[in-house]
Amino acid sequence: TTNFVTTLIDEPSTILEENTIYPNPTKGKISIKLNEIQSVDIMSLQGKIIKSKTNIHKGSEIDLSNLTNGIYFLRIKAENKVYYSKVLKY
Repeated sequence: TTNFVTTLIDEPSTILEENTIYPNPTKGKISIKLNEIQSVDIMSLQGKIIKSKTNIHKGSEIDLSNLTNGIYFLRIKAENKVYYSKVLKY
């Protein structure tokens, strides 16, 4: 059998371009090329917030090294928008 988890996101959002978050995949630290970042939420595939970060400057690193290897969603509030992206931590 196969189980699927559907997560509904009820807020206007924009998908980020591929090179906005780098490196992706990552061994630990990522950087985000966006201006005016208010917050970043790192979420599991089930939508649970695992880590939140605020007051991030363009190019600042976010450390994911303490997370288990896998795929995570990022919810980034910046430039008066909400952006979503996936990141692979290995």
